[in-house]
Amino acid sequence: ACTLLREREEAWAAERDPLDLQLLSLRSKLLQGWILAGEAEAAIRTCEALVHAYHAIYPPNHPLTGLQLYTLGNLQLDCGDPEQGAHNLRHAKAILHITHGEHSSMVDGLDNLLLRAKPN
Repeated sequence: ACTLLREREEAWAAERDPLDLQLLSLRSKLLQGWILAGEAEAAIRTCEALVHAYHAIYPPNHPLTGLQLYTLGNLQLDCGDPEQGAHNLRHAKAILHITHGEHSSMVDGLDNLLLRAKPN
């Protein structure tokens, strides 16, 4: 399934605006597929493309951008990149602290991941 989605994504990316909503929807599905398939590096590349688009589409501190940064940081931690993962998780926390509240389970989850990102 990911191969078919990837082929469609490549074709659409060549002919559509990078902020096209159908392209972004396809990338979101592709991201889910990569995560389910355990393809973390491909998931990171796809998630980075989504974050870039969300920064262009949504105002600062939009919750969807925060959630996508949360996913990206978590993937980066899992792939052994704690520095970049922590950077994105801190950015996600700054957004989700505003949109979800300081003591929300979302922010608590980010705090736990940030602890994991600290060097021993």
